[in-house]
Amino acid sequence: MTGQEPSRKVRRGEVGEPPPSGQKVDNSLSTLQKLFQLYSKADLCDVQLQVENNIFHAHKLILSMSSDVFKTMLTDAKWPDARKARIVLSEEPECVQVFSEFVQYMYTGSIHLSNISVLPVLTLADKYNIHDLSNVCKQYMVTHCHATPASLKVVSWLQYAFLCGDHDLESKFRRYIELNFDHVMQSEDFLTMQHQMLEKLLGCEHLVIHSEFALFLGLKKWILHNAESSNTGRRSNQVLEKKFVLHLMSHVRLPLMKHAQLFALASDPLVRRHRDFFLPRLAAAWMFHSQSSGFHHKHFLSANHSTDSSVDNIITSERLNNGSSCGASNEPSDSDALSMCHVPDAAEPDFFPFLPTSVTLIDREDSPQTFCSNSVCSEKCSGSLPFVSGGRLDLVAAEAKDCRLPRSVMSGSNREGSTYHTPRNYTCDDWSTCLAIEDFASFPQYSSHTYFFSSPSGPLPITPTSTERQTLGGGEESDDSAVFEWQVELYPKGVRFPHAVMIGIPNNYDIDEHCQDVVRLAVMSKTHHEQPCHVDISVLAVAAGLEGGPEYMEAIAHKSCIFDKDRTIHNIDNIVSYHDLNQAESKYLTASKAFGTDRTCFKLVVIIKPA
Repeated sequence: MTGQEPSRKVRRGEVGEPPPSGQKVDNSLSTLQKLFQLYSKADLCDVQLQVENNIFHAHKLILSMSSDVFKTMLTDAKWPDARKARIVLSEEPECVQVFSEFVQYMYTGSIHLSNISVLPVLTLADKYNIHDLSNVCKQYMVTHCHATPASLKVVSWLQYAFLCGDHDLESKFRRYIELNFDHVMQSEDFLTMQHQMLEKLLGCEHLVIHSEFALFLGLKKWILHNAESSNTGRRSNQVLEKKFVLHLMSHVRLPLMKHAQLFALASDPLVRRHRDFFLPRLAAAWMFHSQSSGFHHKHFLSANHSTDSSVDNIITSERLNNGSSCGASNEPSDSDALSMCHVPDAAEPDFFPFLPTSVTLIDREDSPQTFCSNSVCSEKCSGSLPFVSGGRLDLVAAEAKDCRLPRSVMSGSNREGSTYHTPRNYTCDDWSTCLAIEDFASFPQYSSHTYFFSSPSGPLPITPTSTERQTLGGGEESDDSAVFEWQVELYPKGVRFPHAVMIGIPNNYDIDEHCQDVVRLAVMSKTHHEQPCHVDISVLAVAAGLEGGPEYMEAIAHKSCIFDKDRTIHNIDNIVSYHDLNQAESKYLTASKAFGTDRTCFKLVVIIKPA
């Protein structure tokens, strides 16, 4: 053997020089099918996995190749189950239902995910360190946050991300919930949210809701469900309900509700059970209404128009005006929700100790008793709505002193501090305006669309609509000081600055044309401001739902602005990415009502509120 060259051992998997010619053949799909046949027919299996009463025949090689956890369990001599032919696994009930698909994935690399199954699959993938499957599940979650209330699971996903410490995933889920809180409150998944997490969300600065009254109804639904499902006895349930009311209802900004909503709130069974908590806050809300500048009883239901027909017209007009005009929304309007509450009889003045004797509650007895079909309320409802007779509502402040109010409530410095009287991002028509470009594909490059609208100048939207003015007697013009007038220019396809010449001494200067690929909203004040006017402007972008589902809020841009005689315009850029909006099949292009087609309309919701 001397003089012979030693033979070279070729390592398994080593790739040599590519051949000079030939054709590469890929039969990987056939190989995967053969692997799956091994699993499905239990051929050559050498281990069994038992999950409850289910037995899965598997192969140690495949399990070890896919998961280092299984590799340790099956090969490490220190592991108790290493030499057993059957390994008993303990899994959560939700994971048991998807365990078969989970095992199949390790053989085929393929799995079907849905909003219901993705979280159990992710739980198994994280438990057994199958990173590729975990990444796929997270990608699915991020792109499927929005769904119908029946299949929406983003609350459960948020809580899982929080427990796992996945801050990036948690922030994405939290952002969706903050922008679509009304929609989330309609889901059964909302009822599973931990109260600490719910309380944290309520304190979010940019929380988007339809109104404070809608928020109250959603929190009421959560409180009743979680207090009753605790199964700790009636007395314990009452204690738990009181705890939830204290921690959650403190975030509801009662002063920013309308008068009709406050009346409905005062008659709510939950409010009556916790009158010690709610009464001082209701009184403070009435005082805030009465002391707000520009408040007049002509803007609300008064004795001069206290007929059943006028009340019916007010309710009808509120339903028309409170409906979301931008984006598909199945959430109830505030006026619809008013009919969900029982109205107290006139013989119940004890519940309104802060109302003066000159103000009486009148109940329309001809209103039929109905059952509300709305998902927010499951209680028996009365279609009646009380109204005020015998004087101005601002008289309530005169006797509010008889109700002992916590100083923190009167000053607006409760659990949320000074924000108690600060409007949130409300999508009701009082505060928001929808801007839409219907035929987006044919909209010229670098062009703009002009819109005119108004917003309340104070924390209360006291100016009546034109329909309400007609109902209340007509003819009376609204107070111009109660609103700010705005002109906005929307540039969805970039901004172009044309060639210009700057005249100077001794020479003129040419300024070249310049174009910016940006989605811009230019906000101009049309109201003369003697003093600097501080406002917060929030712009929400509406996105199309997956597979023809409901639209939702996908992005928000926020800017604090000061308007005065020198500063009359502010630009808000990058509401959405220019390239994301102007690409084919953009998620920001929604169905057009005017053209009856999909993916042709670009919608924004603008909310301007006093800072």
